[in-house]
This record gives sequence, C-alpha cells and structure tokens, in this order.
Amino acid sequence: MRYTENAKLPLRDGALMNYDLYLPDAPQPCPVILMRTPYTKYTLKNERIYANVRRYTDHGYAVMVSECRGTGLSEGTLCPNAVQEYDDGYDTVMWVSRQEWCDGRVGMFGLSYFGFTQLAAASLAPEPLRAICPFMTMAIEPFGAHMSRTFNYGHIGWIYGQLLSHPESMLPDPALRERLLPILRERHEHLNDYALHLPADQNPAAQVEGVPQLQDYLSLIRGVESPAFWQSLRHPTDFSRMRAPMLHCTGWFDACLSTTLRNWQAMLDQSPREVSGASCLVIGPWSHGGEFHSAFGSLDFGAENDGAGQDVNGMMLAWFDRHIKGIPNQVDAWPRVRYFVLGLNQWRGASSWPPAEAVSTPWYLRAQGRLTDAAPSSQEPPDVYLYDPMNPAPAYAPGPEPLPDYAPLGQREDVVTYATEPFSAPLTLAGPVSMTLYASTTAVDTDFTCRLVDVFPDGRELLLAQDLVRAKWRRGGDAPALLTPGETVEYRFEVGHVACCFLPGHRIKLHLSSALFPLHDRNLNTGEPAASCSHYVTATQTLFHDAAHPSCVHLPVIGASPCVPDESPRQP
Repeated sequence: MRYTENAKLPLRDGALMNYDLYLPDAPQPCPVILMRTPYTKYTLKNERIYANVRRYTDHGYAVMVSECRGTGLSEGTLCPNAVQEYDDGYDTVMWVSRQEWCDGRVGMFGLSYFGFTQLAAASLAPEPLRAICPFMTMAIEPFGAHMSRTFNYGHIGWIYGQLLSHPESMLPDPALRERLLPILRERHEHLNDYALHLPADQNPAAQVEGVPQLQDYLSLIRGVESPAFWQSLRHPTDFSRMRAPMLHCTGWFDACLSTTLRNWQAMLDQSPREVSGASCLVIGPWSHGGEFHSAFGSLDFGAENDGAGQDVNGMMLAWFDRHIKGIPNQVDAWPRVRYFVLGLNQWRGASSWPPAEAVSTPWYLRAQGRLTDAAPSSQEPPDVYLYDPMNPAPAYAPGPEPLPDYAPLGQREDVVTYATEPFSAPLTLAGPVSMTLYASTTAVDTDFTCRLVDVFPDGRELLLAQDLVRAKWRRGGDAPALLTPGETVEYRFEVGHVACCFLPGHRIKLHLSSALFPLHDRNLNTGEPAASCSHYVTATQTLFHDAAHPSCVHLPVIGASPCVPDESPRQP
C-alpha cells in the first residue's frame, strides 16, 4: 500500500482542503473511496472495524480521507450548520475523479456528520459518484434542529467539543485563540446550567465574540421556525437528483435512527427508480458510532451481531464492488431491508420498511394508567399534570449504564404513564410508532411528548422511542397556529421506529409529558419564538381518554406469520 500524507486539494473559492491518500501497490488508476470528515483524518485510523483501509487497497480501491473546511489542516471556517458541505462535497468528488490515480469512479462512506457529507455531495449529482454508504446520519433537517421546529441543546455542546479539541483549526489566529480559550473552557463547564438561560439566544455559552461557529448556532436557533432559514441551508436535502445507489445503516440505539429512516423514505419518494430500486437499509442492535458495539452493560446481543461479527466493513466493500465495479455478487441477493429484532435477537429480511406484515394497531390510554387494545366505551376521568418550563422533564435517564433504566423518569409528577399487563405470549412490533392524543392546556402553546419503553420483569425500563409535537406547529406548514386555552385538541405525531419482541413477563409502557430536554428546547408556553422569548408560564395539561376522545398509540404489530428470518450470507 502506498501512502501520501497531508496533501491539498483546491475548492472553487481557492480554499485548500487537507487529505491523506492510500493507494494499492499496483500503479494503474483505480476507483477511489472518499471520506469527508470534520473530525480530522484520524477518524479513519481510529475506526478499525468500520474503516479497514488495507482491506480496500488489497481489493483494488484507493481510499482518501479529506478534512472538511475549517477542520484539521484544511483552510476556511467550519459552519456547524453544514451548508458548505454541498458545494465542497461536489467539488471534492469532481477533483478526485480527474486525478491520475483515479479511474474516474468515486464512492463515499462515513457516518454521522460524515454520513451527511455524502448525501450533500450526492444531491448535486456529480457524475463520477457511483455509490455511497450514509450511515447513522442526519440530512432531512439541519444539524441541531428537528422537523418539529425545535432545536437541540446538544448542538452547542458539539460545537464546544470541536472548538476545544481542535482549537488551532477552529481558531487559527494565535492571539485570538490565546484570549478565547480560557473563556471557552470556563463556559464549557457550565453548559448544563446555561441551557436554562432566558432568552436562549443570550445563553452566555453562545455569547463569545470572535467565534463564527457560535454565530452559526445563534442563526440556527433564531431561524428554526423560519422556512426561509431552512431553505438557506438547503434543507430539506433534495434527493431527486441523486444517482448513486445508497446503503443506509443505523441502529436501534442510534441517536440518528429517526433521521436515517427519514432519509430512507425521502430516497424512496424522490430518487429516480434506478437509485431507489437498488438501495438497501440495515438496522442493527447498535448505538451511534463506528464501533458497532452489541453489548451495553447488562444487555448483550452477542459478538456475532457487532460490527466485526456482521462484517460491516465487508458489507460496504461488497456494495462498492457491485455498484462501482459492476461485479455481480451477494448484494443482488440481499433483502431490501435487513433489521434486527430486539428480544428475539434475530435478524430478519423484508422488502420494505415497515415490513409488509406489520399492521398499525391502536392501543388505548385508559384510566388507572392502563394501556389496552380495547377502546374506552364510556366516560373516563382525564389525567392532569402541571408543566413548568423551568423544571422540564429530561429526555435522558441518568446513570452510568450505556442503556440506562428509564423507570425513574416515569416517577416524576409531570409524567403520566400507561402500561399493559405483563404479556403471557410474545408480541412483536416492527415499524413506525405514532400517537393520537386528545389534550387541552391552559397555555396558547405547549409541547406533548411520548416515550415508549420495554418494561422488563425486574422493573427496568429500556427506551425504544420518544418524540414530541409542538402545538403551534401541529398542522405543519409555514404558519404557526396558537391554541385556545382550555380547548380539547387532537394531536397526531410520530414517536419513532421499533423492532422488538415483548417476551412473556414484559410490558409496553408509555411516558407522556411536555418536555424532552435537552434533546428538544423546552416550550415556554407563550407562543413566542423560542430563541428570543425571555419569560415563561406554567401550564396545566389535561390528557383525555374516553369514548369521545380515544387517545391511543399506534403500534406496528407483526401477526402470527412473521417475516422469514434473514439468511443472507456473511460478507467476504
């Protein structure tokens, strides 16, 4: 293998991007597999399971890892909202295809942010780009924002992580860097405290002059309710021009599970038939990141199901062989969708997501915290709680476990729970979970949230899915619709996706509340823009579940004839 370190390639504005290049020993031109990452070139070297460079070069591919604008040794300034990745990605693909060591064919791989860099480049349809593997990524919405028109406080934490891990590239001016680093380190220590600051756009962590990445964060939270702002970031990403077949991959414990699946659906809806018909989706028992672990504390899905056991690297290599080199191989026999069923610890294949066998079945909220498949036939008393924006219900359970116990969060006074009886026979779900909720509030705007958990016989609660609806955006579109306090409103919203068998003795449980903080910014209940609102009101929330208001969760139930277990051969 031949290796070139810290070479440079020019973009259309003259900025030079840093890259490392790994070439096969044979001197002739070959296809290039490109990774564009903001986490420096060491991303490639540190991901041994996900990115085995020697395996690619031995198989006749060159591998190139390029540091995104403003990261590592690349020039320019990183925009955390990622709008630059469209043109920069296109330029990089085109430049690579013209080099003497490239035969004109390019593929891309990467996960999370550098999964998005593939979709950004592919959306501009560079002809040399023949196949991509966008894993665990966001693309439908901007980084740090959600389709619900909310923003994620973790985004500023990500920015601080980049600033403090790579200050030389993020803050290239030595004098400015020396002056700002002590301020950034001090404010980083108080990010959790600052998250409750009002107004949000005056958060002291964001008010550090001379840091353009923090200005990007402020533009995001101020613009999250503006369609024009989303369009300025080229979101939602346009899949209609993409020409590269896509191998999408995510995990049931991946923070980007829902967005990866929305990317999959957007690809199906928008991409040309030759792309949508050739693309595949894999969902494993994994969390976010390139190690593809399958053991999480007391839960262990087996070494045969981690990244090495499933040969994720070989999966991508087979994908590139088929779609870049045109070599017929096992990819032609892959199921369109391959997913892991928690509880059964079994891989299954399906022709679509959700599987055709899944039937969306309502399970109803009932009195005394019950969840049943029988609808209420008469009047039942509603459940009432007080939502205080200054004490929002958290999105994440505390604790050192990689998959923590969510039972304590259900004990909060601002959380109402509904649970089934313990199952006497297995119940398998596979597909999207959604909520129909009838509720009223004393405020003109508020949030309603739903969390779905698997209750183990010992009482532990494993998170499977959670999401919310922001009331003023309940109708979608570009114009908010405030509430009439006291009026009962029907809300419909997505909770997430699951593939889980609830074994005998387990129960399904819902946590309903009004915050998932800091995954989503808290609703201040005023109806004003979240970033600039400097005050809040508490709200009394009423959840109805009676014959006239049959609140329910829609579960994708697999019947008595489940899809056939996947028998796909292991990758080479």
